Amino acid sequence: RCPTKLGTFPSHKHNSGTGAVGFLGMVGSYIVSAGADKAVKVHSLKNDCRVLFGHKTDDFVYSCFVNGRQSFVGLGNGVCIILDLQKLSCLTNFQANGSGLRCMCNSGPSLFTAGDDGKFAAFQAMSAAG
Repeated sequence: RCPTKLGTFPSHKHNSGTGAVGFLGMVGSYIVSAGADKAVKVHSLKNDCRVLFGHKTDDFVYSCFVNGRQSFVGLGNGVCIILDLQKLSCLTNFQANGSGLRCMCNSGPSLFTAGDDGKFAAFQAMSAAG
C-alpha cells in the first residue's frame, strides 16, 4: 500500500521563484527546511506547517541536521550556522571547513564536519545552554 498524502506546504517559494528544498529535519513539533534560496526555515507542525522563523544565509546550504534543540547548517563557503530551535534564533556561526561543508554529525559533546576540501574536523560542540 502507498502512503496517503496529507498535503503540501510551501516552504521556499518566493515572488522571484522557488528555491529547491534540499534538506528536512524534525524535532518535536518543528520541521527545519533548507533550500537553494540560501534560507533555513523552521515550521510548526501544530500550525499547518506555518513558518515560525527564517534565517537567510550568505551562501548556498550544502548540509543540515537537527540534534535536540539545535540545527546545524553547512554552507558552500565552509561556514557552519547553529540555530536554536527553542528560542528560534541564530546562536552562532563559524568556519568549519575550508570549502563546501557537505556533512556533519556529533557524538556526545563533539561535532564532526567534512566537505569539499577532503578533510574532516572535530570541534567541541556548544552546550544547549549556549
